[in-house]
Amino acid sequence: MKQTNDRTDRKQGGFTLIELMIVVAIIGILAAIAIPQYTSYVGRTQVAEGIQLAGSAKTAVAEYYQTNSSWPGTNEVAGASADYVGKYTASVEISTSGTDPSVITVTMGAAAPVNSDIQGKTLTLTAAAGTGSITWICDGGSISDSFLPAACK
Repeated sequence: MKQTNDRTDRKQGGFTLIELMIVVAIIGILAAIAIPQYTSYVGRTQVAEGIQLAGSAKTAVAEYYQTNSSWPGTNEVAGASADYVGKYTASVEISTSGTDPSVITVTMGAAAPVNSDIQGKTLTLTAAAGTGSITWICDGGSISDSFLPAACK
């Protein structure tokens, strides 16, 4: 009769401890890279909401300037909504000083769910009248460049 050794006949099943440790380390490294990237992505989309809301204010300023040949100093004068508010945007305000072109200031919300790196910070869009057109100059203001679209950097 043939005698078998239980140790050599048994097939290995599952993972060894070292394999599990390697998998956990790889997942940790991937998470360390992915989480900051995702946070940055979320912040950029939140800033994009503010810029998108400012689009209506830009239109109101342009229409007012084309009609009156002067810059509006407030949302009300421009015929724009006083309540440009979004999920992540606290306000979109039109202002001017004397004969200077209008400035649209976008203020991000100051509390969650707004990304903590942009909470309460602002960016500005300044009008510049050209020949028959108005261009907008974006200044990131107090918002870090990593959260701004290319046109504002």
